[in-house]
Amino acid sequence: MQKIKKIVAIGGGIIVIILGVAGYFIVNEVLRSSRFINGRDSAERELKKYYAGNPFPNDENIRVKQEGVERVKENWLLALQDVAARDFPTNAVNFSSRCEQMINELHAAAPEFHRGEKVVAAGFGFGFDRYTKSGEQPKPEDVARLVEQTYIIERLIQEVYDSGVRKITAVTRDDFEGGKSAGAPSSGSGGPQRGGPPVGRPANIVDVTAANSPVPATCEKVTLALEMSEANVIDLLNRLGAMPLFTVVTRVDVQKDPKSDMILPAMTDSRGGDIDGPPPTRQDRTVSGRLTEAPAKVTIDVEVYRFLGEI
Repeated sequence: MQKIKKIVAIGGGIIVIILGVAGYFIVNEVLRSSRFINGRDSAERELKKYYAGNPFPNDENIRVKQEGVERVKENWLLALQDVAARDFPTNAVNFSSRCEQMINELHAAAPEFHRGEKVVAAGFGFGFDRYTKSGEQPKPEDVARLVEQTYIIERLIQEVYDSGVRKITAVTRDDFEGGKSAGAPSSGSGGPQRGGPPVGRPANIVDVTAANSPVPATCEKVTLALEMSEANVIDLLNRLGAMPLFTVVTRVDVQKDPKSDMILPAMTDSRGGDIDGPPPTRQDRTVSGRLTEAPAKVTIDVEVYRFLGEI
């Protein structure tokens, strides 16, 4: 009988403990749920109050924002004008003296490739032969753009020099003078002629609407015909991409005769006889060095963009 009472007492104690623990967790969950419900209701009331006060910008805020945007545009235009004036001082510049100065400086800076042979021939006009050889003078309305072209070509040629070119065979610029039709020969550059400007539109102004640019831009197209090693072509492309000018390389054409590289002598055995085997690959036949690897003929089309502060 005593054992039964002890068992009943122990079982009852265990049940009380279980009920107490369960009650504790239930009360905590009820309190947590109550706090969550109160927080949710409070957030809902605050949100309703916020939207009841029309949180969207009023007319005064919109006006202030618009004035800020206009000030940003004005500062942007002023910065572009300063950069343009520094990089291309086309105003009050005499084209003849500027062109002569550019050509003389580029000839003086031309590196030697081999035993006194320079990468540009004597008298090379860098695309301005019609003015340097015949003494022709441009029309007053063409002077500003021609001066701009001299600065662009000068900087492109400097990068070409630094890339290790062996020979510059031709420089073709946009020969816009006279409004010639597309395909007409370029008397100053020795290359094909690109189309003239649309009627009533400056010759080199491009449509930058797709780029969402706040200012207009000009585009000058230059074609470089070079002779250089294949490795130096990559170096030149990297240099053009890293220029301060906004340049875009639109075409690269590399032509090379695979048989023109120096060929290593045939392998022989100990008895002096030739060893039969497959012919060496072009990479195996190429001997490193500027004077031993045959150059490739390279044609590169470059577009140079200049964003203007005003037109």
